[in-house]
Amino acid sequence: MQKFITERQKKMKLNPNLALTNFEGTEELREKGEVVTLGKVLINGLLNPMDEPGKKKAEKFELAIRIKMGGNEVEVTAEEVVLLKEVVGYGFTPLVVGQVYRILEGR
Repeated sequence: MQKFITERQKKMKLNPNLALTNFEGTEELREKGEVVTLGKVLINGLLNPMDEPGKKKAEKFELAIRIKMGGNEVEVTAEEVVLLKEVVGYGFTPLVVGQVYRILEGR
């Protein structure tokens, strides 16, 4: 049986201001006194230097701008979710990667 995916199902809304927590989930993660948010992690992952063509770097920059300017809600496509998982998985600790993956997978 073929499953049809609507345009709506291809998109996801994220809250960049969502704070990540310690492993116990009892305290907000902090780095240099500042709360670590989903948006900060995604933006840092996107802006991490990688060996790739300029066009790809520009696309990542534009997505980082959308996340930064999106306020409490940013809509991302399924393709962008794949990219976000890739860049976060590359540059962060398991505690951060695990939380971000859960959010991006809707868990």
